[in-house]
Amino acid sequence: MNRTSGLAMPFSLALLSSSALALGQGVSSAPVAIQPAMQDQGTCPASMYAQRQGIGSTVQVGGSPSERSQRLRLALSNLQRREIVSVTITVRGYDAAPRVMPVDGARGGMLARTIDFKLNVRALQRAERDLTVRSIANVKWIDLESVAYSDGTSWNASEKDVCRVSPNGYMLVAER
Repeated sequence: MNRTSGLAMPFSLALLSSSALALGQGVSSAPVAIQPAMQDQGTCPASMYAQRQGIGSTVQVGGSPSERSQRLRLALSNLQRREIVSVTITVRGYDAAPRVMPVDGARGGMLARTIDFKLNVRALQRAERDLTVRSIANVKWIDLESVAYSDGTSWNASEKDVCRVSPNGYMLVAER
């Protein structure tokens, strides 16, 4: 009995060290770029990418309790052959209050803020804009609601044409 356990011990150590060496051989020291997937383009006139910018700030509002905000950098790539002059987005997420989230995916307590802003994006080009979304400390996703073009035409989202993106899960801790 001692004889079997004596043989098993060196064999186990040899197996363990060989698997560690095999794992070590697959490790690369080269930096890895992780590009999160953007939304399904379908009929969207533009693609979006959102990146959280540092830690959200606390803002004192006229003597009332502080409110939290989320800073984002939104990149919009124009997929059309005409210039975008303004967009409307709806940012959805949660405030900083503690909460219990149901496991069934119900979105009770979710806040929404609609933001209109001018953004010139040439045909088939990309532009970025920094945004601060007040009252929302945790942005879950951003919907593109409408796009206005320089020729006077516009695109408006419908129930079947949802253009949505979730912010990148990595938060920058310093400016670029």
